[in-house]
Amino acid sequence: MNKACLTAIAAFLVSGTAMASSPEDGQEDSEKAEQVADANVDKDKKICRTEKVTGSRTRVNRICLTRAQWDELHRNTKMGLDEMGRAANHPNSANPNSGM
Repeated sequence: MNKACLTAIAAFLVSGTAMASSPEDGQEDSEKAEQVADANVDKDKKICRTEKVTGSRTRVNRICLTRAQWDELHRNTKMGLDEMGRAANHPNSANPNSGM
């Protein structure tokens, strides 16, 4: 992956974590509606999203990825959050090779 793509993914992960903890302005509802509307869209089509920069009222980041890349990013984010939740609930399950 190139540097711009990694930066976009990092920005999305940070903003996705913040949105998961405190949904604002119905963003989750609009995302779900967008996902349903885009279900039949070509996986190679570029989709650009504008996200607010944390700590700024005026700065925004524009992130453009293909539908397949957005889907992969959502899957990876969900898996990471699920793994963090499991690790918080069961500290020994985070690293199965440790201790036993």
